[in-house]
Formats: sequence, structure tokens, C-alpha cells
Amino acid sequence: MAHNPRYIRRLLLVAAAGAFIYIQVRLFSTQSHDAGRLALAEAGQPNLPVAAVVIMACNRPDYLQRTVESILKYQKAVASKFPLFISQDGTNGEVKNKALSYAQITFMQHVDLEPVHTESPGENIAYYKIANHYKWALDELLIKHNFRRVIILEDDMEIAPDFFDYFEAAAKLLDTDKSIMAVSSWNDNGQKQFVYDPKALYRSDFFPGLGWMLTKSTWMELSPKWPKAYWDDWVRLKEVHGGRQFIRPEVCRTYNFGEHGSSMGQFFDQYLKPIKLNDAHIDWNSEDLSYLTEAHNLDMDVRIQYNDQGDFERVARQFGVFEEWKDGVPRAAYKGVVVFRYKSSRRRIYLVGPDSLRQLGV
Repeated sequence: MAHNPRYIRRLLLVAAAGAFIYIQVRLFSTQSHDAGRLALAEAGQPNLPVAAVVIMACNRPDYLQRTVESILKYQKAVASKFPLFISQDGTNGEVKNKALSYAQITFMQHVDLEPVHTESPGENIAYYKIANHYKWALDELLIKHNFRRVIILEDDMEIAPDFFDYFEAAAKLLDTDKSIMAVSSWNDNGQKQFVYDPKALYRSDFFPGLGWMLTKSTWMELSPKWPKAYWDDWVRLKEVHGGRQFIRPEVCRTYNFGEHGSSMGQFFDQYLKPIKLNDAHIDWNSEDLSYLTEAHNLDMDVRIQYNDQGDFERVARQFGVFEEWKDGVPRAAYKGVVVFRYKSSRRRIYLVGPDSLRQLGV
């Protein structure tokens, strides 16, 4: 029987319509799935990275290798939360080849062909190059690639086993307390003889640097006015941090082994070499860090040192407590220490004498 051409055309049209409907359904399903994943990500689900981690490098391939190997030792378990980047300033071939040899790390290269003009004759142009590189790298990660936070490391650092857990816990502080400008893994007085408690964290008015995290919102504020040189000293200016503080640990989560670099090993033997790098396991997920928030700090205790009776009387007068002494002892004192609450709050004021610490055996 001969086929009816009109019937065949109808069959082809029905088949084409069916195929079109199937494709549209699949497209809608795929788009809905992607939209759902995006919505979950925007809702703060764990598939969003906590922070990008960038290693700032230039011309020290041996240092870079030591740093990367230290980081990879602990980053593998949390790779999705902390994607790694190496940002190289300049064209050193050994550094570039070393960086590209790590398949799990994204390589970025900053090449500035413009001549460096220093503000004063004889200045080290390295500090200008470093500041320029930092601005470029942070613009790339926080603005172009839209990460929420970035952790900045340098190519002469080793990290502690709990480095990433520490910063994940600290990220929540950055998000909730706008009086905190950045979180650092470094304590300038973190030498072995000055530290004890690996869980202790502090607010500081001084920017520590040397392994630190900031948010995109803070960078959007800093980027347009970023300095030409000495960026770390610039961040420490009161006009820049505007009364905000920085979080730093008692025991360092980074160790700086950079004896040779732009600072020419300044202070290395005295201050950097004896730094204690944390080796204790801390479950930061179970630690309550609310004591670091600004509201809580309104209730923190304060110690005020006095040098002699006249000095004590002057301080006591300001608070309105008893100024009187008897036989060299202030009223209510214990080994020269007078304690009272400040304006009926939880905050205690300790007035501490010149010999109190010795008497207390501290």
C-alpha cells in the first residue's frame, strides 16, 4: 500500500513536537536543579568556600616549596572549603614552574612593566612592588572571582595543624561583629617563653598580619585607597582601621622561616626564630568564641597599675573608691591589689601595686 504523503508529514511533525517538548522539559529540569543549587549556596550551605587561600610569592622557589608542602599537609581534608592559589609577582621562571607543578593549586601571575617611583630617594622599591602585588591579587580574588573571604599567606610560612579549623571558626566572628576588621594567625609576642594556652584568642588594636583573613566587604573599603608602599603599616593607622580591632591567638598558627627576604632578616633571630607554632589539637567547632565579640568585651576585666600611694589615690579618686591607706596598705587590698566592680557591671577593675605580682608569685 502506498504511503500517504500527508500522513507521513503529520507523523514527522508529531515526532518533532515530541522531541521539542522533551528538550524543553530537560532544560527546565536542569535549570531548576542549577537554580536550586545556587539558592542553597546563597543560603550559606557548606558547598560555598569559607575562604580562598593565596600564597604571595616572588623569587624564592625553595621557600615556596616548603610553604606549599606545609599547607597541603592539612588542606587536603578541607580542599573544597579552602581553595588554594599562588600569586607570583614578576617573571621568575623557577617560581612559576614550581607553582605550576601543583595540580591542586591555581596559579596567578602579576607582571607590572611600569617603572617604580618611590616617594623618597633611596627607598627600597621592593615595598612598592609588594603593595602593588597585594592590591592586584586581592582585587582578583575578592572582586573578580567574588570570594567572600581571603586568607593571605606569604611564601616563607609554615602552618599549624589546626590552621584551617581556626580560620573557619573565626570567619563567623568576622561576619557577625563589624568591630573586627581582620583575623590573624600571628602573635608578635608568641615566642615559646611567653605563651601557654593554645585556645586563648585576643582582640588587638595592632594589626599582626603574617597569615590573616579579611572579608570582601572590608576589601571593598580598602582597595580604592590602598597605599603605594608599606601596606601593613598603613593598615595599622587609626584613620584606616577606624577603631576596629583584630583577632590574634596566644599561640601562633603560622611560623615565619623567612630569614632572607625584602626585610633582610630584620629581627629574625631575636623574635621570629623562637616563635612557638601550635601543635595541640583544638576542636574549634566546639569552642565558644563569644567572649571575643565587642558586646562581651564591654564586660571584660581591666587591670590598672599604680606606682605608689600618690598614684593610687589619683586613680582611686577617678573611680570614687576609698583612697585611704593604713600602714602602707590600701583599704580592701590583698597584696596591694584592690578589686571592685565598674558601675554595677560584670566588669572588674583591678588596681595593682608595683610589688603585687612578686607578692602573688606571678
